[in-house]
Amino acid sequence: MSASDQCVPKITRRASRFPFAAVALALGTSLLLTPSALASARGFESWGGFGVTIGGQAIKIPAGQLYGVVEGDGLRIDMTSGGFGTYSSSICNWHIQVDFIDEHEKTYAWYRQPTQESCDAKGAYKIDAGGWTAKPGQACIRLYTNFENHVASVCHSIHK
Repeated sequence: MSASDQCVPKITRRASRFPFAAVALALGTSLLLTPSALASARGFESWGGFGVTIGGQAIKIPAGQLYGVVEGDGLRIDMTSGGFGTYSSSICNWHIQVDFIDEHEKTYAWYRQPTQESCDAKGAYKIDAGGWTAKPGQACIRLYTNFENHVASVCHSIHK
């Protein structure tokens, strides 16, 4: 691992691949089980796709979705993760990166998964941060393909 792959200490990295439906089910279940005292955030970002009209109602069918999670309380970050699934094709040479951006929109820390030199319809990346203290700002989970082309981002606010 090069120094540019990780700039914040005390973080373990695990890359894993799960069926997208299983990831969504597990993450959805955790929404129901998360204690209300935690200031955690979860969100989706869709990309690409096509639109159809059914019964006069326009519906967009995405090519894929990125799911991003930040767990913690206030400025404490316990875990971040990202997972994606595609509906019509695979993503090649992909990686997920988590950027921490301060209130002045400057990236001050990041974690980058090693590039997965394969073509996959689903993938995930999880960082156990162990109570790391972030600066006020944002945590953005980003998906890249073909080594450096940005596909989607899910950003969450971090504040006291």
